[in-house]
Amino acid sequence: MGAIHEYKRGDKGKVIQEINIKLTGFGKGLLPLLEFTKETEKAVSMFQKDYIKIEPTGIANYKTLKSIDEFCKKYKQKLSDYECPCTNSSITERPNKDKRCTGFGKKQFKEKYKSASKTEKNHKYEYPGIHRSLLWGISAVQFYMEDTDYKIKSIYRGYRCWADNLHNPNHTNRTSTNHMGKAADLHFLKNGKRTKEVTDLEYIREHFFSKYLGAPKSGAGQTHGFGWKKGKFGLEPKKFNSGSSGATTWVHVDLREIGKINLEDQFFSKEQNEVIGKNLID
Repeated sequence: MGAIHEYKRGDKGKVIQEINIKLTGFGKGLLPLLEFTKETEKAVSMFQKDYIKIEPTGIANYKTLKSIDEFCKKYKQKLSDYECPCTNSSITERPNKDKRCTGFGKKQFKEKYKSASKTEKNHKYEYPGIHRSLLWGISAVQFYMEDTDYKIKSIYRGYRCWADNLHNPNHTNRTSTNHMGKAADLHFLKNGKRTKEVTDLEYIREHFFSKYLGAPKSGAGQTHGFGWKKGKFGLEPKKFNSGSSGATTWVHVDLREIGKINLEDQFFSKEQNEVIGKNLID
């Protein structure tokens, strides 16, 4: 057997980046950095305490890496749950069928924006898959819900390409870009039954997505409720300050604000084997 490495604060490399991605939901929404930061150390400690149930050290030793690999196998997301509705035969009769994608866009409109404001919420790019940090953040929420009244019922919506935005008869001429690889809408169960109650969904936002993914409780023009802040996961509120309706009976989570360097194509997966990637102990 070769040398067994331990990773700690200050270390750098691809293994560190994988740790940051896979422990996204144990580290207040860790960013997919190449460096073992103070935030990485906190995430490793939290994983050791809550998942492995050992005295936390914040150092990723062999046992910790092996446990991360085990967590990934047990809680991996199914990419088929996140595919664009373009793959759904029930909506194949819409116009311009030739423009449909095969599940995760066509990589159209890179560096193209809906307006002169080149912010990510206006970026028209169809990212090549679902961001892995988003997937592992949702996996952590799934883990932390295990001994509670709440469970994830389904991924109501993952990817939405431009063909679906413009030609889905249920949502004609939609212009949102959040769902082009960066977002998911989730439905939830409470005590085994689907809940649409505002109080339940607000509880889920606060006690799971804010607590474990670091999503802010206000931001981007939202003086109360939930929203978006630079460098953080975001949560669509139940109602916007404008008075328009938001995520009323579901939870919308996205990472559009985590920064351009953290939204490079390398972080998006459209093949199931890419979700876990290589085992850390390998």
